[in-house]
Amino acid sequence: MGAYINPQDMTKEDWLTRHAMRLDKPPRWEDISEGYMAVVHIDNGIFTAAGIAFCKQELEDFSRPDGRPKLWFLAEEKDLHEVSEELKEYMSGAQGDLR
Repeated sequence: MGAYINPQDMTKEDWLTRHAMRLDKPPRWEDISEGYMAVVHIDNGIFTAAGIAFCKQELEDFSRPDGRPKLWFLAEEKDLHEVSEELKEYMSGAQGDLR
């Protein structure tokens, strides 16, 4: 399932506008600075989601073309923990490269 942004006091779109930097394309894992994570805003038609690429595999999975419109962002890890209850758990169970 993965870790997603779910702020309590605003929409995920507002949160991304206020707390993240918009990117032109998916970042390369090695270009993401320590303390930051990539976030992908996905338009699923009926609803949107903002997935957090907390490890290299998640970034690769989110980066695969699948026909859904996607916008990419970079956000500070500390801020992401405040709006994603499951992020810490996913990070502790992830294998391989982590941010």
